[in-house]
Amino acid sequence: MKIEFEQKLSEKEWFDFNKIYLHFKNKKLRLFLIVMIVFSAILLLLSLFLIWSFFRAPSFVFVPLTISNIIQYYPLGFFITFLSFLLVISFTLRYRFQIDIALKKMLKDPRNKDLFPQQSFYLDNEHVLVSTDLSSSTMQWKAFAEVVETKDHIAFFKNSSNMVLLRKKELMQYQIRQIDTVIKNDLSDVYLSLQ
Repeated sequence: MKIEFEQKLSEKEWFDFNKIYLHFKNKKLRLFLIVMIVFSAILLLLSLFLIWSFFRAPSFVFVPLTISNIIQYYPLGFFITFLSFLLVISFTLRYRFQIDIALKKMLKDPRNKDLFPQQSFYLDNEHVLVSTDLSSSTMQWKAFAEVVETKDHIAFFKNSSNMVLLRKKELMQYQIRQIDTVIKNDLSDVYLSLQ
């Protein structure tokens, strides 16, 4: 196998791939956030029910149900309700925007300004050669710690912060099959499909 091609990734492509990948990697945290959202919502509903029940007692029938009366007569119920509401909002926002915010922050970091150079790739059965105007690096296939394939990309991770991201549309179908063969032969134990 000998494959040569050039590509320049856009921020959007990098962002989209990493969003898919991080959603998968953070699935336990995301499950925890869902559980906390549900728990907080149940606590909120329960506290609202307790406030309503408290003001329906015979001694409070003629007291109007206002925030000032809730704070005056049942402060614990008010603070539990308020805290539950804040928890529901914060867990929901964190669940929804955590990955987007982290990726955008990474893109704005001045150290990452050269994250998307024009790259030349040379792949054969033994190694991957990646060249830019400023550098060149050769990596053996077995040196990759993880291989992740999505619908549009194949990523070869050397470690958590160093990856080679190939755009599938730059490759011919037979070249993708050749890369798949190398993955099956050398990297099948670290392969992850997110298609």
